[in-house]
Parts: sequence; C-alpha cells; structure tokens
Amino acid sequence: MKTLEKLFIALCVWFLFAASSVIAQEEAWQNDVAKIEVIQEQQERNVTMLIEFTPVTDEARITYKCPSGLFDQGTAMNAIKTRAAAFTKEKGYSFYTYIKPDVTKYDNAARIAEYTSFIRFLR
Repeated sequence: MKTLEKLFIALCVWFLFAASSVIAQEEAWQNDVAKIEVIQEQQERNVTMLIEFTPVTDEARITYKCPSGLFDQGTAMNAIKTRAAAFTKEKGYSFYTYIKPDVTKYDNAARIAEYTSFIRFLR
C-alpha cells in the first residue's frame, strides 16, 4: 500500500472512533437531562404546587394551581417565592434567580388558574 492510502485509512478509523465517543457522551448527557425530579404538594385545600426540578441544569419550573375564582397573582408569587427559598436550602444551593418571565394560564373549562415561575438555582 502506498503511504497516502495508509494515511487515509488511519484518518477514517480515527474519525469513526471520535464520532462514536461523541455519540456515546451525548446519549449519556441526554439520559441525565431526562431525569426530572417532580414534587407535588398540597398547599391548602384548593391549592397545589408542582416543582419540576432538573438537577443537571439546576433549573426548576414551579407551578401554583388553584380554582380561577380564588386566584390572586400576588398570593401565587409569594407562595412560589417562599417555596423556592425553602427548596434552595433543602438542595444546598446559595440562592436562586428567575430565568424568564412568569406565565399565568387559565383553563376556563376546568375553572383552574396556573401561575408558573422558571428558576435557576446557584451555588
């Protein structure tokens, strides 16, 4: 074999090895990201709070649900703020920050209001 052919084969083998290791790392990362810790709590008789926490990214989505007739945005904000502060201490973080604006949704058929905050925890 000529030297150029040997070099080409070596490069092909190296490329296949590099591509397979990148694919394996990406699959492992995707499996870690897919792990979401879900915590559902009953705050009061008609109020529930759902925390969807992704440990890999240190991010959580906290949703406050109640009947739409009883919904007060200030109350929902305070409840989420209190729970986020407690969650920060529970998981060993130093503080948290909001990563995008909060979202309020109304389901008129079910007569439920949802208020969701998107939070990143920092050490």
